[in-house]
This record gives sequence, structure tokens and C-alpha cells, in this order.
Amino acid sequence: MITLSPIHLGITHGKLTIHSAPKSLCSHIDWSLAEVLGVPIKNDWKLQPLLSGTFQCSLNWQAKNGSAARMATSLAGWNYLRFEIRQDAALGSDGDYFRFTPNLKLHRATIGPSGDVMINENQITAAISQLDSEELAEKLENILGTCWDRELEPFRIAMGDGSEELIDRISV
Repeated sequence: MITLSPIHLGITHGKLTIHSAPKSLCSHIDWSLAEVLGVPIKNDWKLQPLLSGTFQCSLNWQAKNGSAARMATSLAGWNYLRFEIRQDAALGSDGDYFRFTPNLKLHRATIGPSGDVMINENQITAAISQLDSEELAEKLENILGTCWDRELEPFRIAMGDGSEELIDRISV
């Protein structure tokens, strides 16, 4: 008898960008990320010029497949954050892309090996089922995360360290 090992147990990597966080949460965020990733974390927090009293950082990480979802779940509990988390596609699995803003809350998209947002058949079928062209466009934009990209783009540009290029410029 052949025993198959679950794909989700593999190692993957990605990038976390926190665009804005109140100073009072910075150490708590580091602790939360350390718990998820299983290693001590001390981010290099820098002032966020677009939003007074907030800080920004970015972190390249490597951990078990599924870590991006655990990080997003942990960070989304603090409503004052703006962040993006990419988990790159790994052997046998697609990647994940999470975005969060206080206004829009959490968005998740599947990304393929080239970094493109992947829309599956069920999402398209559900969007088409209402077939009102304005509503269809809105639903497809929601699936792609267009509103999140519009809200996060100024923060990406303000990072000033080229990190917006690492997000594969999937914004519109």
C-alpha cells in the first residue's frame, strides 16, 4: 500500500509587507509572526510617511506551506493594519496572496507560479450567474482584489525600497 504525504507540509517562502501599523502594535506583531513562523522575529520598523503615527516594515520568510494564511489570520485581528502577504507557489501547490486594509478587511487570492492572480471556474461561474454587466464587472474586480490594490498602491510606492516591484505589479 502506498502512503501519500500531504502536499501542504512542504516548505515555501514569501514576503510580508506591513504598510502601516500603530507603534503600540509593532512588538506584538513581531511576537505573533514569531509564533507562526517558529523563529524569533525583530522587524526593522520605519516611519510610514503617509499616515502619521504609523510604521512600516517588510519581511522575507520561509516556513511550512500554509504559513501565509496563518500570518494573515493573526494580523487581520488588529483592525488598524494595512498589509500584504505573498506565499509563492511551491511544488504541487499554488501560492496565496493576502491583502488587508481597515476599510476593506481581508482579501485572499490564489497566485500561480508566475505571480498572476488565478480565478477558478467556480468564481467565474458565480459572477456570471447574475449577468448584470455592471455587477459582473464589480464581482470580477472583487475577485481580483482591485479595490485593495487601489488602496494599497500609495503605501507600496511610499515604501521606497523597490518592494512594490516584488509584488509583481498586479495592481491596476
